[in-house]
Order: sequence, then structure tokens, then C-alpha cells
Amino acid sequence: MSAAIRDAGSALRTIAGMQMRDAGGTMREIKSGQIRDATSALRIFYQSTTMLVTPVTDDLMASKWTSGASKTVSVTAPVLTIVGGQPPIIIAWSRVSGDIRIGVDNAAIANPTFSAMLDGDDEATGVWKGVITDAAGFSQTVTRNITLRLVFVDISGTA
Repeated sequence: MSAAIRDAGSALRTIAGMQMRDAGGTMREIKSGQIRDATSALRIFYQSTTMLVTPVTDDLMASKWTSGASKTVSVTAPVLTIVGGQPPIIIAWSRVSGDIRIGVDNAAIANPTFSAMLDGDDEATGVWKGVITDAAGFSQTVTRNITLRLVFVDISGTA
């Protein structure tokens, strides 16, 4: 939602955010707030492009040890911190490149678990991206470099 104000020439201008000086003279950007319109109705305004998602990139790695059987190796992505934006926030994870054995348990959450069924001494790597979009259409993309490893351990002592 935007707000409309009249400029010095009385022209009506639409704004999404504004700047003003605080009592100490420091310039502040107003990203959200309330203002009364010409009919005295209280309107809320915000600037959806203030959405910030962290961390933007991250390397995720998990290893599991085995004595021969195939096992599922998994790693959970760190929780994304999403600040700002217009609700609802939609998250969509998808594979960019890499091993197709790597899957995601829920592609619509901030901290999904990536996993793959691997054999002994096997590794799967891939790049996944998460696109975070708010209701105003502003989006930010994050990437995860995923490495899942199953390491064979000879428990017979013959290796």
C-alpha cells in the first residue's frame, strides 16, 4: 500500500516510503507507519522492498559413517531470518544443479531438510536455491551448496 501526500505545489504525489530528520538532525528512512488521509481515515503504509533475508548463501555438509549398508544422509538448512516484507511470505526451494538424489522434505519452509540415500563411500553434491517472495511481489533468492557424504568404515579390521 502506498500513501499520497501533497507537495509544495499542491500536486498529489504517491509515496511508498519517505525520509525525514529526527530531533537530533539525523536523516531517517520511514519504511512503515500510519498517516491520516484527506478524509481523516488512518492509513497504514509500508515499503515491501525493505524485506531482508539472511543468510544469503551457505554451505551445508553432513557425513554419516557406515559398515556397508546404504543409509539416508541428511542436513537441515539454517533458519532463514526474514525481516520486513508484506505478508504472506512465500518460500520455494528448487534444485539449481547437482545430484538428483538430493531431495528436500518441504520446499515451502525456511529451514528444510535436504537428504539423499547413499551407498558406502558415496557423496552427493548440489546447489539449491530458495526464492522468498512477499505479497507485493518483491523477492530475494538465497543459495545453499549441499554436500552429503556416506563414509565406509571397515569394522572387520581387514582394511
